[in-house]
Amino acid sequence: MNAIKDITGLTHDEMATILGVHRSQWSMYVSGKRSLPLEATIKLNELLQSIQKNKANKAHRAVLVTENKAVIQAWQKKLTDLKINLFQVNKKIEEMLKTRNQLYAGLTTLAFLKAKKEHNVVHLQSIEKRINKCLATHSLECLTTLEVKKQQIENEISIIEEKLENKN
Repeated sequence: MNAIKDITGLTHDEMATILGVHRSQWSMYVSGKRSLPLEATIKLNELLQSIQKNKANKAHRAVLVTENKAVIQAWQKKLTDLKINLFQVNKKIEEMLKTRNQLYAGLTTLAFLKAKKEHNVVHLQSIEKRINKCLATHSLECLTTLEVKKQQIENEISIIEEKLENKN
């Protein structure tokens, strides 16, 4: 019956007091020489059931903590992925703005060259066609789409960071 001591963590004297029996009665019960009175048996049963229930609750809490850790790790991974995505979108926006500025500079240069009328018209038309084609692929609509995507990513990052703050 040392198993009961292992389960409860209480000494013989403490168990005897809690169950309302003499220490010798408890010792004889532990050694298997005597039974406990009904009232003491009921108290012992309640105590052991309570301990078992508490262990089950601890196991449940451990599962919840594990699930919590998994959720936090998933959020952290999502946050990392979003930050990488945000970096990529910012890079695309930066490149698109740079390209658009270069194309507008090209249009300004083209206008100057057309006004001078010193250059081959076919060559200037070729330049103008290239610039207009590039402006079509780097349109304001494309830039706006990237800006909206950037804002969505920033919003998601903000939400996940808030959730992670609240979890800690």
